[in-house]
Formats: sequence, structure tokens, C-alpha cells
Amino acid sequence: MNAPKNIDQNKESAHSKKPTLSAREKQVLNLLAKGLRNKDIAEHLHISVFTAKRHTENIYRKLSVHNRIELFQKARKNKLI
Repeated sequence: MNAPKNIDQNKESAHSKKPTLSAREKQVLNLLAKGLRNKDIAEHLHISVFTAKRHTENIYRKLSVHNRIELFQKARKNKLI
């Protein structure tokens, strides 16, 4: 019988995985990396500003970041940009 994994091992493996972004989130991330604001992203992708903000929030959550500087550092580290 296999012994259950240690809780710390589960946390470690969850944090070591490369974050998975949807195709649209990848588009938004690349536009953020170019310095575009949510309003500009919305216009570029023909979506509402609310939707652009929601995609940005989802990206922040998936990458566990709180600001754009952290976002770009983590995105580069994970080769997302």
C-alpha cells in the first residue's frame, strides 16, 4: 500500500507546476507586457473593459501575484512571455 503524501509535499508540487492560462488570458498577458491598460486591451480584443479586467484578475490569481511587476517577473520565470 502507498503511504499518503505529506501535506507539505502536496503544497510544494502544486506551487512548482507551471500555471495554465487560457488562450485569451495569454493574449491579455502579452498585451499587459506591452504596457497596455485594461481599456486599451478591451479595444484591441473587442471585449468590454470589465471582461479585460476579469481576465487580468484571473491571471493574477493563477500566477499568485498582486501587481504588474510581480506578474511580469513570474510570467518570465514560467516562460509565459
